Amino acid sequence: MYEFDVKISDWCRSQEMIYTRYADDLTFSTNKKDIAAQLEPLIQQTLQTLEYPKLRINEKKTIHLSKKYQRRVTGIVINNNDEISLGRERKRVISSLIHRFSMGILPAQDVFNLQGLLGFAKDVEPVFITRMRTKYGAKTIDDIFLARKLKRILPGRL
Repeated sequence: MYEFDVKISDWCRSQEMIYTRYADDLTFSTNKKDIAAQLEPLIQQTLQTLEYPKLRINEKKTIHLSKKYQRRVTGIVINNNDEISLGRERKRVISSLIHRFSMGILPAQDVFNLQGLLGFAKDVEPVFITRMRTKYGAKTIDDIFLARKLKRILPGRL
């Protein structure tokens, strides 16, 4: 994707637009009105000129967002102050999983999923982890992060 990224990045920079890509998710941000209409034809043209990789735009997954609506990019919510968040629903899921872990009723295979969610939360919204430490206790959160190590120490328990 190097050649594609260079071409698109250069154009976006010239238009005062920010381009980011995570795997196959392309995100474009700008404060300029009506510039987005020029973007899709440019992407199509650029994709057609590349020999490799052969890619196409999935129209069903193409969305246009504005500050008028909740903006969610690669699972992260961006509020109107341009701050990122996990989103209310994901926070509820994580809190529920922590609660079940603290009660000893979270299945072992779900502990590793919870570790991943907490790692993601730590990067995206560290204050949420702080709130979970206050709500459930620092030891509970530390125990979740240590679960993989405990599995090696106490096989069969996790």
